[in-house]
Amino acid sequence: MIAKDMRGDVCGQKHGGMHAISPDGIHWEVIPSELAYTRGLHWDDGKTELMGLLERPFLLFENGKPAHAFFGTSNGTQGFTDATDTWTVCIPLKQEKN
Repeated sequence: MIAKDMRGDVCGQKHGGMHAISPDGIHWEVIPSELAYTRGLHWDDGKTELMGLLERPFLLFENGKPAHAFFGTSNGTQGFTDATDTWTVCIPLKQEKN
């Protein structure tokens, strides 16, 4: 499971992504200090931008492996409160080579 860490107590980054695992979907083990995703996005033009928020993570799986991550995001610096634009971003994930 990946989820937004509201205070940064789990993954080390406020509003960054925390990671937990479960063998049955009922009993969860939180993975401390592991950043599942960051609010910093790397754009095609080479720029990196720290987003106000990156939330509602969703993974798209292809052939049983995560291929893309989708998030709701904004151009605000304080989350959505000062945003002038909001959108869904799709991030292609690196695939391990066999």
